[in-house]
Amino acid sequence: MPLPPEDRHLSPRTGWTRAHWEAVADELLTAVRPYASPGQALIDLPGTGPSWSGRRSDGLEGYARTFLPAALRIAGAGGDDP
Repeated sequence: MPLPPEDRHLSPRTGWTRAHWEAVADELLTAVRPYASPGQALIDLPGTGPSWSGRRSDGLEGYARTFLPAALRIAGAGGDDP
C-alpha cells in the first residue's frame, strides 16, 4: 500500500497525517469489496464458518465494521472521497 511521506513537523511522534489514515481506510474498504453480497447489504468475510448467530448476522457484522473507517474517511474529506 503506497503511503505519502511522513511529516514529522506536523506529527512528531508518528509522522502520519490525515492522508496516511485516508490511505489506510481506502485500502481496508477496498479489501472487503469482493466479499459484499449482490445487494451489498452483507459482507461475508472468509473464515472458519458461521458463528452461533448464523451467516446473516455475520454478514451484517461485517457490513457494520466498515462504518468506522468509512465515516472517518468521508467526514473530513470535504466530499473528495472515492
